[in-house]
Amino acid sequence: MTFIGIGKTPLEVGEKAPNFLLLSSDGKTISLESLNGKKVLLFFFRGTWCPQCSSHMRQINKELSALKSEGIEVLGICCQGFEPLAAFFKREKLFFPLLSDKTRDTAKAYGVYVYLSWDSANIARPSFFLIDENGTIQYRYIGNHQWDRPDMEEIKKMAVKAHLPADKR
Repeated sequence: MTFIGIGKTPLEVGEKAPNFLLLSSDGKTISLESLNGKKVLLFFFRGTWCPQCSSHMRQINKELSALKSEGIEVLGICCQGFEPLAAFFKREKLFFPLLSDKTRDTAKAYGVYVYLSWDSANIARPSFFLIDENGTIQYRYIGNHQWDRPDMEEIKKMAVKAHLPADKR
């Protein structure tokens, strides 16, 4: 997959997912390390102001029970401050946390931060990482632009695959 934008190359499948410590939309602090032993679908989105992101989050929200049935925790990360994320979370009635990466350090660590491109500036690319119980990336999808996202069937297929024992994946 070609990555378009200015910034670090995104992390690859098989790499260790970097830890983070971020403020959640419900006011709690969440780290990836605190989810050791669990599978995590971590997705980066452009912003609460982005209509494509809002639509995709609603889709994820509808499919959340299917993902949770596969033992997957879902976390959304955005390069925005806490207040707009908390307001969006409440307004949309989301059932998964949104995390504030206001410093953009987590987006940079995952290689999805874009300083400047034709459709964005100073935000994260729409990106998805499925992280296994050991903190290893098992799946990734990096959008090349604001409309480029995996469909929910692809995400659910990866979730089912991640549910299998490591030797059967």
